[in-house]
Amino acid sequence: MGKIICFDVGRLPYEKALNLQEATVRAIRERIVEEVFFFTEHDPVYTAGIHQKKSDDPEGIEVIRVRRGGKITFHGPGQIVLYILTDLSRRKLNIKELIILVQNSVIATLSGYGLPAEGRLHEETGVWTRGRKICSIGFQLNGSITMHGIALNVTTNMSYFEKIKPCGFPSSVMTSMMMELNGDVDINDVKKRLWENIKLNLGVKESVCITEQDSFLGLLSSEQSSETAL
Repeated sequence: MGKIICFDVGRLPYEKALNLQEATVRAIRERIVEEVFFFTEHDPVYTAGIHQKKSDDPEGIEVIRVRRGGKITFHGPGQIVLYILTDLSRRKLNIKELIILVQNSVIATLSGYGLPAEGRLHEETGVWTRGRKICSIGFQLNGSITMHGIALNVTTNMSYFEKIKPCGFPSSVMTSMMMELNGDVDINDVKKRLWENIKLNLGVKESVCITEQDSFLGLLSSEQSSETAL
């Protein structure tokens, strides 16, 4: 059985994170690791999923096209991005069941801050609070192995959303924890609470937690690496 890894790399350019996800998929397929929960923040970037038509892209901004579900969205500082890379066949889950478990983890995390939230499927995907979207969710399947995951707005600069129609909706539909709580929020505290809820809902009992990219790449290639606690 491979290792379950929590990899918290901090801030990382989107393209590098995408390359690391692709390397992780190969390692899962080769059973070097079992699954990876990959926390990061990105430099400001717009990405478009498979449901976004090029003709709908806004003018004047660069958009990176990826094979996840969903339309266009924004990633940037102050937003917790969690990529979940796992083999659904080994977990005995389908993609909808995984999405619901992840939604429940986000909802529990927000509840800890006094924010009521609900998960939505179909056209209104993600997690919503007080009628606005606070967390986007989109996965890509490589056979039965997942890529991509969630983006939870904590202290995100929401003005970036004004240039697009996030997930096909007016930009005003988007919100953040800081906006809803009318004050600053410790993103590291949110991350720790989210990880605890992810572990609870997905039944993760033991994992190797890593904060160095070289150590992570070493594990993916079956080399010895250093371990740290998240």
